[in-house]
Amino acid sequence: MKREIIKTKDGSHTIFMPEWNESYHSKNGAIQEAKHVFIQTGLSLFKDKEVTIMEIGFGTGLNAFITFLESKLVNQKINYVGVEAYPVDLKEIEMLNYIEELNANSDELVFNSMHTSKWEEKFEVSSIFNLTKRKQFFQDIKDIDTFDLVYFDGNHTRKATLEYFESSLSSINNNSVFLFDDIHWNKEMELAWQDIKNHPQVTVTIDTYQWGFVFFRKEQQKEHFTIRL
Repeated sequence: MKREIIKTKDGSHTIFMPEWNESYHSKNGAIQEAKHVFIQTGLSLFKDKEVTIMEIGFGTGLNAFITFLESKLVNQKINYVGVEAYPVDLKEIEMLNYIEELNANSDELVFNSMHTSKWEEKFEVSSIFNLTKRKQFFQDIKDIDTFDLVYFDGNHTRKATLEYFESSLSSINNNSVFLFDDIHWNKEMELAWQDIKNHPQVTVTIDTYQWGFVFFRKEQQKEHFTIRL
């Protein structure tokens, strides 16, 4: 499948697949999206505590790298698991401009090592940030009561989104949060979002239009909210 490195509106790169008309990140800004969705919206829910994160679709490693930078900034211990069935080629990684756009020259070695580190093994990026990359299909996720925060940002189809969701349910605890990006991307994503809201294990959802939060607290009455952030 043809893949292109393209520049998004904030100047940072993403990978675009013309055949599917899909890109790894928002064309409005790859770095902007990662910071806003995954840090300001997702990670901020777990301030001042150790957190274990799973990202469905490790991709270019941008979300993991920005999470590392944030952990260093706020001194937060993070265990990060990136699941990826089809890893991005290292030659493509070398073409990305994230180091320059993030002014992260002092951590260029970290970004590179995230991609060259071995799959299936925990890699100590720093004393407070561990990364484990797992090359596996999403339906093969079998973790039990493991993750506090799960990021979903991948295939924009109803079937795939629900498969990601279902495969990750065993990995949650009572206080876990699922964060779905692009819930109104198309009709299929909207249908998937409705299916997720109606799932019996889901107690609370928050629809911010671009992304959706899912909570599982058993003591919580089932409610659905729509807000604009």
